[in-house]
Amino acid sequence: MKLDRPIPKSLYKYRSVDRAEEIIRDKKVYFANVKELNDPEDCRFDISLERGFGHRLLGRNPGYTRQQILRKRKQAEEKLRRTVHGLLHRHLGVFSLSAKNDDPQLWCHYGYMGTGICLEFRFQLGDPAHEFFLTHGRRGPRLFSYVTYSKRKPVVVLSETLAMDDTDKCIKIAVLTKTSRWTYEQEWRLLDAHDGAGTKPFPPGLLAGLILGPETPTEDRVRILQAAKEYPCPLKTQEAVRNPQGGLTIVPFRAMS
Repeated sequence: MKLDRPIPKSLYKYRSVDRAEEIIRDKKVYFANVKELNDPEDCRFDISLERGFGHRLLGRNPGYTRQQILRKRKQAEEKLRRTVHGLLHRHLGVFSLSAKNDDPQLWCHYGYMGTGICLEFRFQLGDPAHEFFLTHGRRGPRLFSYVTYSKRKPVVVLSETLAMDDTDKCIKIAVLTKTSRWTYEQEWRLLDAHDGAGTKPFPPGLLAGLILGPETPTEDRVRILQAAKEYPCPLKTQEAVRNPQGGLTIVPFRAMS
């Protein structure tokens, strides 16, 4: 999938201190199942059958009335919706990231009320290991893209007989579209429709740094900084501090005395 916008230099993952420590130590990230996503409307979509369905149905059943054709169309669309929804729930893994590292809402919702950690991932497209992680899973290709925000639920136009191209279309439209109230997240998603959900390794150079939360306790700071020190690649260490305007500013971390 060719993107119509550049990948940000860095993308961010907000985690608790415990989860961040695991990621640093094990060099693995978790791809969530669709059912685990925080928005109950996520991956919800409507299906519309492509043009020609009514004519084909009438050709097979010349005596059908318009009401019967509409009822059959609605039944077929609902059957397809359940089928595709089931496929996404069983086979898709989602790794979510944000283009923002200083948003108070993100720190509150995903950074454990500011007590957690924000991990910085840097995708260097000239690096073969990075490109392979973004484009290939263990058993097949991955899809990496930004999320589009819309006021309306996405509608996927499908053929009557579900084909592989239709499944790909559902992934691209339904899984990469969220309601407008989540626009502030500026989310990017790495989708794995072959290996599905689960913990997956990443190349060490992909992790570039970490940001301590504004409320991260001292003992947790000591623990996560020790994990960063033992990481095989240098990690840039920063912290989020509250500014007088009520927002957050990301500044270099000053070592504790």
